[in-house]
Amino acid sequence: MDKHQEEGVLITQLPVEKTGFREWEREGEKRGTAEWVVPDGCEDANHRVLFIHGGAYTMYSPSDVYRPLSTKIAKAMNLPVMAFDYRLAPEHHFPAPVEDAVEALSWIWENGPEGPSKAEKIFVVGDSAGGGLTIAMMLAVGTGTVDGSRLFEGGTVRPPTAAVTFSAYTDLACSLPSYRTRTWDPETRTGDPVFSDGETEKEVEGSKETGREYVGEAGDVKNPMASPYWAPEAWLAKLPPVYMMVGDAEIMLDDSVALHAKIEAAQTPKATCRLKVYPRMWHDWVMYTEGCHQGRNTLVEAVDAIDEAAKFVKEF
Repeated sequence: MDKHQEEGVLITQLPVEKTGFREWEREGEKRGTAEWVVPDGCEDANHRVLFIHGGAYTMYSPSDVYRPLSTKIAKAMNLPVMAFDYRLAPEHHFPAPVEDAVEALSWIWENGPEGPSKAEKIFVVGDSAGGGLTIAMMLAVGTGTVDGSRLFEGGTVRPPTAAVTFSAYTDLACSLPSYRTRTWDPETRTGDPVFSDGETEKEVEGSKETGREYVGEAGDVKNPMASPYWAPEAWLAKLPPVYMMVGDAEIMLDDSVALHAKIEAAQTPKATCRLKVYPRMWHDWVMYTEGCHQGRNTLVEAVDAIDEAAKFVKEF
């Protein structure tokens, strides 16, 4: 993964006392602090980005391995980015992250880097589990529920203007073909080197266990708010414009490809729903712009994906 954050970016932490977000705890550490990531020269704070990090709903925060990506997004889009520290399993199961994402979206519509102020446009960017949570959050806003049945608190929330996902994790049931067709093959050196060692069935079961850990013992991995791939057509029809990018080599390839097809089929008239598949790229390749530290200056496919996201939001 990238080790360096972009220069020319100001990071300001947002404690829960300022945002009202839920405070939670992991291994004695207080969590829930969000942060603004604002590029130098940013002149339009009325357009903002909500960034949702990945980590299988069990790992990471905005301030650890994700600062290189959040700062690159801020610089590429030249917009202020707010990254929030949503609750994770096993301490907090579904729908806690969906609740936190809806709350963060509601907050960023009303608050900018300089304090309370209404936004004109909000864009959401998420990777891996954060990509799945991006779609789930938009489904929640569209249906008014956090889990498909229970209404969320605070009334209606304005949907985002548009969204971008990288390597979205949208099928916790791991039912789609790429979980088997994109496992790593050491002989041909093809497939997903991040999530696979080539032991297909063992790895599929491990992926399913990750989904079960998120939803909890009584949960359903096919609940559309946890696995947006399983959302009914009527819900998908309400989604805002979304650009899904994914690597052709990754086991989660079909989590984007198949969901994109379902969204396109559901929406009449067609909203903007785009898909770009990057040949030979592995899961979350956008976090490897520094060329995997193997002597290359950049991984051009990672830089291109971030640039594609920036171009997309400028259309709205």
